[in-house]
Order: sequence, then C-alpha cells, then structure tokens
Amino acid sequence: MVDSINCVTSYKKFSFTDQMLKRVWDESSRIQIYNGSRRGRNANFVGLLGEKIVHSWLKDNQVNSVCENQIEHDIKAGNHRIEVKTKDRTVDPLPHYEASVPQYVYEAQSPDFYFFVSLKRDRNVRKVWYRTFREGFLLGYLSRSEFNQVKYSEKRGYKSNGAYFFCDAWNCKISDLREPNDILNGLKAA
Repeated sequence: MVDSINCVTSYKKFSFTDQMLKRVWDESSRIQIYNGSRRGRNANFVGLLGEKIVHSWLKDNQVNSVCENQIEHDIKAGNHRIEVKTKDRTVDPLPHYEASVPQYVYEAQSPDFYFFVSLKRDRNVRKVWYRTFREGFLLGYLSRSEFNQVKYSEKRGYKSNGAYFFCDAWNCKISDLREPNDILNGLKAA
C-alpha cells in the first residue's frame, strides 16, 4: 500500500435507466474493438459506461472535462489525462477486490491518473445483456506513478473473489485507491 494516501472508505454510487443504457450501448458500437479484447463490443460498452460515470461526476463537481476516447486516455480534464478502468461484477465491490489495468494496453496508455469504476449487473437477467446493469460505483483513483508503486501482476485465468481474469493484468486492491474527492481541486485548477 502507498504511504500517506487517503484511502477509499466509501464509493460514489450511480444508478442507470434503460434509456441511458441503450444510448451507451448504441454508442459503443462505434468504438474500435481492441486487439486482445476477449469480450469485443461488450467490453467497449462496459468501458464506455465507466467513462460516462467519471465524466458525469467531474461535470457535477464543476471540473471542465472532455471525453476523448483515445488509446492513450479517455478523458481530458484541463491539462490532465484520465484513463478510466471499469470492471463489471455481480456483487458490490469490496476493499480487498482488485482494480485492474490490462497489460495489453498498459504500455500504449499514458494517463496522469487512473480512475476505477465497478458496474453491478444482475446475473439472472439474460435477455438484453446491456440492461442487466443497474448500479455503478466510482471506486477511487491513483496517479500513474502511485499505481506503479502498488501494482502487482496476475495472469490470464487467475481466479480472485469468484471471478476469472480474462487477460494478464496489473492490479491493486480497491483499498489502495484514493478517495475521488481528493483530486477535485487539482483538476479544477488545471
């Protein structure tokens, strides 16, 4: 764990409407599917929904920001580049769960900050996949250098907290993350 970081003790919670989910699903069809992506468009949808959560939270807190959806980063807030990493789960996130950056995109990305989001979906709803999501959680953030201090590697197929890793990933514990509100003044000043 990184010393002297105000670690996450609670998460920012968001809920979704069917209309919002449909809009993001449609938008995800226009995003390139990355080489190495095991889930294709579904991965794009999950990532885009996470980006929408972070962008919405930034706007709600009067941070001037733009969704850029580039390989190097997702959001620009002033001079800062933000990469949003999103996982979908069927349970609420817990402090000992991992926040992850897939290794196949790590070197191509150059964010100043990683923001981590967890989406909760209903595992019993199978009819229209994107409608299974009901809640999202803004878990926290780390600067890239802070992430590099705490990251550890897990290989594809590794099982943690009942879920399998789809690819090799750099991970940290959710408890290693900083509270999102800690960065607001710095982003507003940028």
